[in-house]
Amino acid sequence: INYLINNDKFLMGAVASKPTDGRFTHVCFLLNCDEPLIRSIIKRPEAKFFNAGVFVSDLSLWRQYNITQQLEYWLNINREKKLWRWGSQGPLVLVFHDKWFNVGSEWNERGTRKRNTKEIEEFAKSVKIYHFTSAIKPWNNNAENLWSIWCKYFPKNDLLWFCNLNNIELLLPSSPYDYKALIQSLTNQII
Repeated sequence: INYLINNDKFLMGAVASKPTDGRFTHVCFLLNCDEPLIRSIIKRPEAKFFNAGVFVSDLSLWRQYNITQQLEYWLNINREKKLWRWGSQGPLVLVFHDKWFNVGSEWNERGTRKRNTKEIEEFAKSVKIYHFTSAIKPWNNNAENLWSIWCKYFPKNDLLWFCNLNNIELLLPSSPYDYKALIQSLTNQII
């Protein structure tokens, strides 16, 4: 955030996109750099881009530089011709392409899927924000290796069987949100 204070060079802080299987390494992977309009803006096609899942910006600078209007401009043009992939990522990269700084990957960690539970628990000590990308989400009951870091932050974790493994015999629903099974098992204990 200190980069944003009294600094005309940067308008946003975000995490640089991580290469995955040799992809996602440069801005032209995201943007259609064959399009003349994009080429007129992006002077360094090999430049990295950021992941817009988590970012920080000074709202007074946002208003001063009319960022909302710039984003709307690009969204309207994209209706007529495909300028990027992935929803809101493209227009943000176009508007901030040379006005962002890397805040460090611990502020938008996306690399937890391929690690085992023990590695994740050790790794978690340095992470500030997890960004669960793809279809693998701990709340969908398809990411067992992430439960230990996620369940403690879910406000109603006692309602999800996989967050309550100490009392698993009480919570054996067919899905993570099978409240009927939970209510029935609790009712049976009270009676």
